[in-house]
Amino acid sequence: MNQQVAYDRVLAALNEAAFDDACWPEASKRMDEACGARGNIVVIGDEGAAGDVEISLARIYFHGQRSVYWERRYFGRLYQVDERIPRLRQLPPGQLVDVRSLYTARERKQSFVYNELVRGEAQNGLNMRLALPDGAKITWQFANPVGGGDWDSDQLGMIERLKTHLLQFARVRRALVQADALGRSMDAVLENKRVGVVQLDRRGRIVAANDTALAHLHSRRVLQDEGGFLHAASKTDDRELQGLLAGALGAAGEGAAGGSMRLQQAHATAPFMMHVTPIAVSGSDCEGGRVAALALIVDIGQQVHVDPGLLTGVLRLTPAEAEVATLLAAGLTPKQAGVTSGRGEGTIRWHLHRIFAKLGIEGQAQLVRLVRALGWFPDGNRNS
Repeated sequence: MNQQVAYDRVLAALNEAAFDDACWPEASKRMDEACGARGNIVVIGDEGAAGDVEISLARIYFHGQRSVYWERRYFGRLYQVDERIPRLRQLPPGQLVDVRSLYTARERKQSFVYNELVRGEAQNGLNMRLALPDGAKITWQFANPVGGGDWDSDQLGMIERLKTHLLQFARVRRALVQADALGRSMDAVLENKRVGVVQLDRRGRIVAANDTALAHLHSRRVLQDEGGFLHAASKTDDRELQGLLAGALGAAGEGAAGGSMRLQQAHATAPFMMHVTPIAVSGSDCEGGRVAALALIVDIGQQVHVDPGLLTGVLRLTPAEAEVATLLAAGLTPKQAGVTSGRGEGTIRWHLHRIFAKLGIEGQAQLVRLVRALGWFPDGNRNS
């Protein structure tokens, strides 16, 4: 298999895996094949209340086979004492380093983690840290090269080419998770009201759009329907959008690849995020496979509208705790929440620990997901 074919196969698999976690084994297997690796690990996490990272996705795969044993063993016990993790978090995003360089010579002799896990499967492995605009962190690790020895330039080049697409996978997946649309059919995604959805055919014509997207198209402040084709209201944004659409429809001479951009609306407090992603024709359940690409429009400033009073009633939080919870759900850090509310950061963290104990949750990421989920119920009515 030549490199371009292998690259295109990975892109197609990542596009599918962004919509459905059940497709991740195939994506992982194709990454191993393209990069010549024995296995790979992908971890996505959010900044926690104590400044650590709360893991929201962790997958360890070898040749497309998930290793549940090592996932439980590593993330349940070894992750907390792995000497490499603090150093990995300090790496510039996108820098590829060999695993051994993240341990001292003494640690390579004495570290329990290094000798229990790394030395066996990833002694010659590679690590990379990536970051998303919303603050999420991604750790990408490859096990040893197939056949042993060192990595060659083709393998390293393939990893560099794929990192942008792994980031895009994470962006789309997170948008779908926040909209409760992950793993849904294409028709179900179209019916979702938490995110704008536009379906496009192979020529880029609009096949269908949900109510949220139609509202944007009708207002013409951010997006426009010009003769059945999707355009951005701003000429500068539209040039970027047309490039994304061309890439997602495979018009750039290579395999179809998704991309994301910001769409700025005049006088808006926050921009919109646009995620454009290809859809495998064979897997599309929309109008006989006519849908070739999907555009997801996320209104960053309107994603969460939660009345603190709702949290005091539904979650039994105090007014102060409810205010802290809504500020964090709006995307503020504990420090920023302290400045906004006129409290010290220490007071915010004290409230957080009380909230965690009261709700029986373990961290800030869980709290944010819970509050945002409540925010999608009209007028705070959970049964509507």
